[in-house]
Amino acid sequence: MSYTEKKTALSKRQKINVDLRAKSKEDLIKELKEKKTQLFSLRLKLKTMQLSSPSEIGSKRIEIARIQTALSAKARESV
Repeated sequence: MSYTEKKTALSKRQKINVDLRAKSKEDLIKELKEKKTQLFSLRLKLKTMQLSSPSEIGSKRIEIARIQTALSAKARESV
């Protein structure tokens, strides 16, 4: 991979953000509810000592924050 290809290639985070911006508001709300349910489940597993990797909680919180950011950006666009 040459320098220009590396420079123009999107990082994993940027690809996720582009995907989120392409989704409709209804899809984002549905995905947000799903992620919050998953986070609740992870926290429950943590308390009952069934969670093998506690870092999953942090990554799930970051995913939720990205979705909320995309939703607020859509709200700003519509105003």
